[in-house]
Amino acid sequence: MTKERALKKQARKHLQGNLPAAVGATLTVMVAIMTCIYLPSIVYSLLVNALIITGAPIPNVPYVTVWLLIFAILICISAFLPLIAGYLRFCYLLSKNNYCDYSEVFCYFSKGKYFSTIALCLMLIAKSIWQAVISFLPFALLLLKAISNSTGKDNLAFGDFMWYYISYALLFAGIMFFYMLTKHNFLAIYYYIEYDYLKASDVCNLSRKTAVRFGKDINKLNFSLLPKMLLCILIIPSVFVLPYIFVTKATAAKWMIALSNKDEA
Repeated sequence: MTKERALKKQARKHLQGNLPAAVGATLTVMVAIMTCIYLPSIVYSLLVNALIITGAPIPNVPYVTVWLLIFAILICISAFLPLIAGYLRFCYLLSKNNYCDYSEVFCYFSKGKYFSTIALCLMLIAKSIWQAVISFLPFALLLLKAISNSTGKDNLAFGDFMWYYISYALLFAGIMFFYMLTKHNFLAIYYYIEYDYLKASDVCNLSRKTAVRFGKDINKLNFSLLPKMLLCILIIPSVFVLPYIFVTKATAAKWMIALSNKDEA
């Protein structure tokens, strides 16, 4: 049995009896993502309707768009990042203890952990900007091409659909390439969960050090999970697939950290 298959088997065992909580945690994160995506447009529609009702002049669209974008970014930073960290914490504790309460998803909103969690997430984002651009720029360009080709058409031709299919293929290729480029940061969030008293820079250094040893294992694990990732194109299966993916990754992180600590002892 390969390491990847053993980790997946352990993940399935951890999820047995904990699937309702895992699905609930996943749905919480998905709702947060959808809120971050659609909240600016909802706020804009409500603002325009309110101005129309009161008879007030509607402000310049680009001006409003910029402020709504800033608003969306602030919402993502203040609410979404701690929630993502909490979800990863839920998966990690589930892999360690074979049980985790749903409330752990909101752990990093508590006093004393909120700002340190945001600082770590922002540091990881800053460290991964150029990797993200390289990985996802082809997908973004192809998707814009697909949208421009289909705009104004009542019936899409086969070629129009192909642009979308190619862009989605590039999306998943970009995800895998991004994982490869940022494997040195893979363990940072898990080190933070394990040792939340450490600074963001310290957990990043620990992650980079451990990834030197387990870099190939991290890549193999990500590639082995690719078929499951493809199921996430469909919304309903993703509710069940995402817990499996992230608990598998958390299980791998648990063993990597344990083995690293054992070597240093």
